[in-house]
Amino acid sequence: MARKALVIGNNDYTNIKQLKNPINDARTISRILNLKGFDVTLLENLKLEAFLRKLNEFGESVQESEELVLFYYAGHSVQLMDSNYLLPVDIMKDLAIHENIESGSVYLGDVTNALNKSNGEKIVILDACRSHDFTQEIIATNDIFNKGLCEIESSHGMAVIYSTQPGNTASDGTKGSNNGCFTEELSKNISQYGLTFSEVVVKTREAVLAKTNYKQIPWSSNSISRDFYLDNIVFPGDLIAEIELPSNGIDTISSSYSNVFISTQKRQLFIFYFVSNITSIEDGRGNVIRYRGGCPHMLEPRLGNEDYINEALFLNDDFMLGVSEKGYVYLYDIQGMLTEDCYIDSSGIPRIDYTPQILFDDQAGESLFCISSVENHVFVSGSSGALYKLEVSDVNGKIKVNSFDSIVVSKNHITSIACNELSGAICVSDEHYIYFIDNNFSIINEIFVRTSNILHSDSLGFVVASNDYNICFFDDVGQKIKNKVSLELKQHPLRDVCISDLYVTSLDIVDERYLVLGTNKPSILMYDTSLNSIVNEKFLDIHMTSPFYSSVYDLCSYQEEYLFSRSKLNHFGIWRLDKI
Repeated sequence: MARKALVIGNNDYTNIKQLKNPINDARTISRILNLKGFDVTLLENLKLEAFLRKLNEFGESVQESEELVLFYYAGHSVQLMDSNYLLPVDIMKDLAIHENIESGSVYLGDVTNALNKSNGEKIVILDACRSHDFTQEIIATNDIFNKGLCEIESSHGMAVIYSTQPGNTASDGTKGSNNGCFTEELSKNISQYGLTFSEVVVKTREAVLAKTNYKQIPWSSNSISRDFYLDNIVFPGDLIAEIELPSNGIDTISSSYSNVFISTQKRQLFIFYFVSNITSIEDGRGNVIRYRGGCPHMLEPRLGNEDYINEALFLNDDFMLGVSEKGYVYLYDIQGMLTEDCYIDSSGIPRIDYTPQILFDDQAGESLFCISSVENHVFVSGSSGALYKLEVSDVNGKIKVNSFDSIVVSKNHITSIACNELSGAICVSDEHYIYFIDNNFSIINEIFVRTSNILHSDSLGFVVASNDYNICFFDDVGQKIKNKVSLELKQHPLRDVCISDLYVTSLDIVDERYLVLGTNKPSILMYDTSLNSIVNEKFLDIHMTSPFYSSVYDLCSYQEEYLFSRSKLNHFGIWRLDKI
């Protein structure tokens, strides 16, 4: 979708009273629109020549195919003979001479004309009726001037939003505020997801009315025939497939760029190739009977001793590691598996017999639960609270362990591991604490948090999702909390009985920005860390066989275009992530 915006803020007037917040307002709106997928041009303190030139350039750049074009202006403006003018910073001082206004400012009609080339929706937002002494003097001595701006008739497909009602002036912001009253409330609402543009306008109006005690009433003239959203991502998007596996339940899901790996309760392993090619085949009555493309291959793992995989990690598209209940780290050669003969079983799934290589044996026989990696080191955790560091190398396509080290981190088993590739720092968690470990494999910090999951992001640092529905953002070495977010607790709409202990069961990240959380409601929630806003929460099927399985314990994003999650007891869903 093509979306374009021109955002202008004028503060530093040379001949009339300067303003405090328009540039802050323009920067605030510009940042949000950028994050919402707009191609934004931000301009500040424009003189007349530059104002007219940039407006003309923007108008020339607008295409008929643009689905949404937006103009935002914050600064001085005047109304002259029922016409509105936006004032450049070099406007002449003697505004009582109306020729100075007509020749020295920007006619609002030129702005609307610049947008009209688009066949899509057009939005003009004016936080421009700022209080100023010079207009009072002009109005008192000239009946051709009026206070504030006048309402103009918007052309078809256009909405004009004013910071206050016709004939009134707007607040440039309260003491201690970096934004004007209108833009401060507008920015809060356009940052939210799931609001139509009409809802954004209404909510902004209500907030400004409450804040100013009805002294400032945002106004609008709207000729848009349909409602629309400013959102840049649709979550969870289209459900591409919901595939049933012949199993009692799914233990873990992990992915590389080309493959998705699933481990089940029956010691079955599934590998999916070319997920983006999956299409459904229906029986003529709308019922999906099977899927074509991206077909799963079932692996007979031959692990022995009734062993099974607790968690898996792709080193790359060629090799995958799995930590097991019996204390082994197994190595899977993906390309090697593809050369094995396969046959079609009774469920229609290609079956491959395969024996993975044992890469590491902890010699203690304790269960290994978690695995993570950074550069040439792989970290795995045991049920006793031990953390193992394996130095691995790839020699002529063969993965081997060169050395290993271990440290006892906790008295309880470790539930999650995250690594920082740049600093070498590691964060691990048990049920009650998170521990930060430096690149010398020594514990440097320990914090009490009822942790459920952790991850590391280059842009966000260490991200910790706690069992009280809080998300904590730590710096890259785990020494301080940068930010803390409390998510809204919502019960599943189809549950008759409320769950008293809601918590996060899984955590992933998309585009270094969107956190994707699985919960025990069960649901999948996406949170935009840039806009500090929940994108959406998708509630899943509650008809599970036990409370344990009514949680989303596994999530993974595939090529940052698809999301995988267990959607039912033995089903997993594939959702497309639709982004602008």
